[in-house]
Amino acid sequence: MSSIDRVLSRTAAAGIITAGMLGGIAVAPAQATIQDCTTYNFVSIPYNKSGSQKDTVDLGGGRRVQLLVSTVSGASGDHGFAKISGSTKRGDLVWMDWSTTSGNGHIQCGPFTVQGDGLPNTSAAKKVNYNDSRYVFRACGRIVGGETRCTSPWW
Repeated sequence: MSSIDRVLSRTAAAGIITAGMLGGIAVAPAQATIQDCTTYNFVSIPYNKSGSQKDTVDLGGGRRVQLLVSTVSGASGDHGFAKISGSTKRGDLVWMDWSTTSGNGHIQCGPFTVQGDGLPNTSAAKKVNYNDSRYVFRACGRIVGGETRCTSPWW
C-alpha cells in the first residue's frame, strides 16, 4: 500500500468514526501544506500555465477556477492542476484536491495565494491516471471575502 493510500485510508477511517460520533457531520479533508505536496508527487508548475479545460467554477467577482490537464516539462504523462484567473485580487486562493477513492477522502494540495491583482495562479500538478476511475481530481478556490467553491463532479 502506497503512502498516499495509507493516508487516505486513515482519513476515511477517521471520518467514518467522527461522523458516527457526531451524527453524520461532514469531516474536513486531509490538507497537505505546499511543501507536503511534493511528498505526494505533485510537481511545481508556472503560475500562468495553461492546459485543456476539463471543468470550471465561477467564484464571483469576475474570477474563476479551472481544472486543467496538460503535459508538464520534465515529467512524463498528463498532469491535472487548478488555475485561478480573471479579475483576481491579491490574497485569492487556489488549490487542487486529489483522491484515489473516487472522492471518498482526499488530499488537498495548497492553497496557493494570488500574489497581485489581476494575476493568475496555479496549484501544483499531479499525474493523471486514465486507467483507474477511482483516481480523481477537482479544482477549488476562494476569493478574498468569499466562500470556497470547487469544480463538481470530480474528474
